[in-house]
Amino acid sequence: MNFGAPELKAVLDECCGALEGARLKNIYDEGARGWILKFYSSGQTLFLHLGAQPRFSRLHLQPARSSTPEGPGDFCRALRSQLEGALLEGIRQVNGDRIAELSFSTAGGRLQLVQELFGARPEILLLDDEQKIICALSLLAGARSRHERGGVYGFPPPPAEAPVQEVPGWLEAGGEGEFPLSFQVAGKMALAESEALFLEKKKNLAGTLSREQKRLKKIVGKLEAELAALEGFERLKQFGELLKGSYGSLRRGQAEIELVDYFSADQEPVRIELDPRLAPEEN
Repeated sequence: MNFGAPELKAVLDECCGALEGARLKNIYDEGARGWILKFYSSGQTLFLHLGAQPRFSRLHLQPARSSTPEGPGDFCRALRSQLEGALLEGIRQVNGDRIAELSFSTAGGRLQLVQELFGARPEILLLDDEQKIICALSLLAGARSRHERGGVYGFPPPPAEAPVQEVPGWLEAGGEGEFPLSFQVAGKMALAESEALFLEKKKNLAGTLSREQKRLKKIVGKLEAELAALEGFERLKQFGELLKGSYGSLRRGQAEIELVDYFSADQEPVRIELDPRLAPEEN
């Protein structure tokens, strides 16, 4: 499932009329690398989702917020500081590509919010009226960025081939709600993203478990080796005690000695091997 240029065009064709002229009331974090722009227009509240999760980047309206995080992240706060209360003058697809531009009018001047929906790390940038970068998602996320604060932003060149501008097969004509295409994208992409994140977490946990099992197996092997080395320790200790009790009978050069085993129930004789090279106290 891919949200590409055709999907972007279909969604914008459906919701541009409702969004243009709307007032931005607030911005919220939603999910992993997702943000909700809450607009108010003609007595109606609209929720515009901007998603920058790799493989699931998207832009669409949705019926309501689907999560309520405890507090805003760095990027959300940066957008709020510049855009809260702004008027959305226009929203468009750039060069027929997977790029959306939202133009805002604020008390401090005009600003553009640009969303690039492609690449391994989709990007969202806020620009001033001279196309200079005020902030970028990649810069605040601490990731490697091809942008720098204050640099002039330029749109990527248009694609070599014009994309097919048809409603994609995974989006059904008609549908439910005031913005059926947007709402379909919202539901299907959110579900696909949730499943992918679950599988990724499952894979990571399986890897962690495998590494932990290998670590514990090494520890068990080491302990088993130590236990094997200690096998017969108590009996050897008893032999030592018997030798100490018969110290006067020991001589260098003896290979063995027979003593009464006071540790056995019947106190039978026991033959203890000695090292003839060692003195009695060493044995």
